[in-house]
Amino acid sequence: MELINQKLGIITGYGLLPEIFIKEVQNLQFFIVGFNRFTSKKLLKYAKGYLLLKEWKLQEIIDFFQNNEVKKILFLGYIPHKILFSKSLQLDKKAKDLFNRLKKNSAMDIFYGLLDEFKKLGIEIEPIDKYLKNSFAEKGSINGLIPTEEEFENIEFGYKIAKQIASLDIGLTVVVKNKVIVAVEALEGTDSCIVRASKLAGEGCVVVKVARPNQDMRFDLPVIGPKTVKILNSAKVKVIAVESDKTLILNKKEVIERTKKSGIKLYGI
Repeated sequence: MELINQKLGIITGYGLLPEIFIKEVQNLQFFIVGFNRFTSKKLLKYAKGYLLLKEWKLQEIIDFFQNNEVKKILFLGYIPHKILFSKSLQLDKKAKDLFNRLKKNSAMDIFYGLLDEFKKLGIEIEPIDKYLKNSFAEKGSINGLIPTEEEFENIEFGYKIAKQIASLDIGLTVVVKNKVIVAVEALEGTDSCIVRASKLAGEGCVVVKVARPNQDMRFDLPVIGPKTVKILNSAKVKVIAVESDKTLILNKKEVIERTKKSGIKLYGI
């Protein structure tokens, strides 16, 4: 696949993913849209062109990509869904019209609303795995540590529940102990879910993170990274099981080394 000098638009949130992506994927011209509250300014040095916004101005984003003749874009990084409840959230008319058309404001409804909006203009949203194939979780033990029979039972139990939760677009993570669901991820995100589970059930929990049924690889993938490992250590988690081929592992080599050193079993379901 020849990618040299192709233009690629990136709409960025915060976290490691945007910078990791840009450093790993070479020879592209990046046109970056960011938000002052979320986007690292480090990314701008890699940009052929960039647009930094204080507010959610969808029309400016569209104009930026069209003016630069960008036909393919990616969504990278995390923007907290809870900002939808912020009194300070400002939307332009184009964004307000989009939200008014949605039946609900779930993450996937918003993404598919944006997909339709860009598609009308001839702009295609790309899947992340097209570019970062080697950064996804493989099936089986990822760091060489094998769960016990009891831990496998908890993984299997948690997986079934997590897939049901994911199908309802509530969250992608559950925390299990002794085949009891201790915590379910919702608006607060994975890290806070793990911390809450630790407070409720103490050490020795099993974290299970899955993809949605028929996961769209363009949007809102399950992701873990070095920060996740830090939270797992703090919560004294024994095992984290993630859905293979669907879960993106940021700084994968570092995550493997750190989980193995800490005795945390990293397993691909």
